[in-house]
Amino acid sequence: MLNNASGRPLLDKNRRSQALAAAIVLDLALAQRVRPATHGEPTKAGHLLVLQAPDIGDPVLDRAIHRLRRRPMDPAEAITKVGRGVESQMLHRLEITGDIHTVRTGSRLFPEKYWPVTNNERANAVRQGVTDVLFHYAPPRPAPPRSSRCCTGSMDSTRS
Repeated sequence: MLNNASGRPLLDKNRRSQALAAAIVLDLALAQRVRPATHGEPTKAGHLLVLQAPDIGDPVLDRAIHRLRRRPMDPAEAITKVGRGVESQMLHRLEITGDIHTVRTGSRLFPEKYWPVTNNERANAVRQGVTDVLFHYAPPRPAPPRSSRCCTGSMDSTRS
């Protein structure tokens, strides 16, 4: 969701948070950590249930699991809850992994930041995976352990 050429966000803050949170919930579902409840279970059908399992070891995903574990909630509410503060957490993580770096410009009165991509490997892998699923009918690959592929890929997968 960052423009590779400019390093600036493509969406407004609310949409970025929702997209990142949805990608995190998708990662949790692919990792079999959450699933929707069905009829006959103690919670309302369709609400997300967190399955009992040890932490994933990924700070972004583990934080999301802890937020969702408090009580079953519908997917829209889960995305809202997971989305709080997720953008800064993802930017920090991508900076630590060397995928982006922060550039500060402007003045004290009007500070600006942008995040140029420094490593395109992850973005290229995500792009290829999406292309394979959409155009070559390949099944989606689950996220590997200790990696939030959907959410980190969504941060830098848009071409300029």
